[in-house]
Amino acid sequence: MEKIIKFENGLRLVMNQNLGMYSVTTGLWVESGCSFETEENSGISHFIEHNLFKGTERRTSFEISDCIDRIGGQMNAFTSKEATCYYVKCTDEYFGLSLDLLADMLLNSKFDDVEIEKEKGVILEEIAMVEDTPDDICMELLSKAIFKDGALGKNILGPAENIKKFGKKDIKEFMDLAYNPKNIVISIAGNFNMDNAEKLVKEYFIDKMPNTGEKLVDYALKEITSGYNSKVKDIEQCHIAFAFPSINYSDKRIYEYSILNNILGGGMSSRLFQSIREDKGLAYTVFSFNSVYKNEGTLVVYAGVNQKNVQMATEAIRDEIKKLAKNGITKDEFERGKAQTIGSFMFAQENTASLMSIYGKSMLLNDTLYDIQEKVENMRAITYEDVNALAKTAYDFTKVSGSQVGRDVSCNILDVMKS
Repeated sequence: MEKIIKFENGLRLVMNQNLGMYSVTTGLWVESGCSFETEENSGISHFIEHNLFKGTERRTSFEISDCIDRIGGQMNAFTSKEATCYYVKCTDEYFGLSLDLLADMLLNSKFDDVEIEKEKGVILEEIAMVEDTPDDICMELLSKAIFKDGALGKNILGPAENIKKFGKKDIKEFMDLAYNPKNIVISIAGNFNMDNAEKLVKEYFIDKMPNTGEKLVDYALKEITSGYNSKVKDIEQCHIAFAFPSINYSDKRIYEYSILNNILGGGMSSRLFQSIREDKGLAYTVFSFNSVYKNEGTLVVYAGVNQKNVQMATEAIRDEIKKLAKNGITKDEFERGKAQTIGSFMFAQENTASLMSIYGKSMLLNDTLYDIQEKVENMRAITYEDVNALAKTAYDFTKVSGSQVGRDVSCNILDVMKS
């Protein structure tokens, strides 16, 4: 059973009730991410996410963690380019506590100066960890290459110099802008009572939240053009990645793109895996994926290869994509890719955390109730002709971007990809 409630102050509550499950996951979604930041406050969304766990007027940082551990639950948060989500997963008997805890963190966090300084060190270590993870660096460089100085080209963690200067004033200023009811969705999925959920949300959130602030304005779109970034790093492998402009989150062809991705590089039977790894032995890891945002999207291909094989691997990836675009797909590939797409989608419906995320994201980005049955019907209705036609138009080599991280980046992989 599903239900949406839109409160007078703008906060939205979306619920997916399934009494056959043992758990319930509650998510607090905020339209706050690096796409809404400036150069001066780049990284502030992620910085706030960390600091909401550092103590409230009622609970210390330890008591927040201890509260969850004592009920055998799970609590975490993440910041993406377009949203921040705080969530609690627990057994149904502790549902009320999960809402109380999330509300306490949102509305009563102290942002103690001492704790803020401690958390700066944690985030700086997180930034350092990314610098020690070359595939992460490669993806960040790819994002910059395709989106340039646009909203989606920003780094979620922000630069270290920003983190060092952030304080309570910066947190408060950005939260006043982004953390108002019109930018917040509460998503609940699993075993719970809907009437009770509405009552508790009103008690913990609505009655205590000021009816102030306006919905954040969407970031301005920029024309996507080809770009290339590289970084020299003394590592064994060379990490290469490519991105093609693609569809946004709301595009009705999203599952056609999922099927196509499964055929190209979504699994062990995919063309890239079979060609680059199994046939040619050029990589241990090679895959592709779709990355969709509210207004834009990308088709991404990644591989980790031996330094001496960079050009050969790039040529092989290029050839597979061009072959796909020229000749299309086989009916057997279509059936397998479609089954993979439907299977992955259905598996997600068995996890309350996945359901919470699906419903929350749809409400936050589209202001619509996610219709699972409609999505399944749409997937089943996709034909071989649909995906075969898409394969021939999805990859625009005039707008492809690339990135590379390795000891020797003298081979311009973007030029090779376009040749």
